[in-house]
Amino acid sequence: DALIGRGEVMRAMGRLAEAVSDYDTALLFAPDRFEAVFLRAAALHALGHHDQAIAGYDHALAIRPDDPSTLHNRAIVESELYRFENALAGFRRLAAIDASYPHALGNVAYFGAHLCDWRERTDLVAAIEAGVRGGKDVCAPLTFLSISPDAASQLRCARIHVAERHRYT
Repeated sequence: DALIGRGEVMRAMGRLAEAVSDYDTALLFAPDRFEAVFLRAAALHALGHHDQAIAGYDHALAIRPDDPSTLHNRAIVESELYRFENALAGFRRLAAIDASYPHALGNVAYFGAHLCDWRERTDLVAAIEAGVRGGKDVCAPLTFLSISPDAASQLRCARIHVAERHRYT
């Protein structure tokens, strides 16, 4: 726990290599400790070590196969590597597990459009529009522009998005 905590502090301070080292040491004692595996992958991602991050997220998914944050982060890394098919598959899996996860549905729509995959477009657009009407952060505002021509809905989507990202506690 202490090594994972120190790793989190190092990561928060931007000392990512030290964070990875702390997580590595923690994993010597508990190789399948989900928190250490997940946070190590996140630190590797932040360092730009994409393939190592994917391997780390795969390890985390072996421990918790349906963890929404891991599925999300892994799909993001795939998208950064321009592996849009893999990103879409990851976001589809995330949406199937937790459609309310922020931007899960929006990312399915976004990467589906990148790949000209329109199979689920009608249902997806309806679900995204319903989410925005319900005040949910289901889609990035720029993606929503390609989904809804309604200016009031676009504004609502943008306000939801900003409110979720800039909460004051």
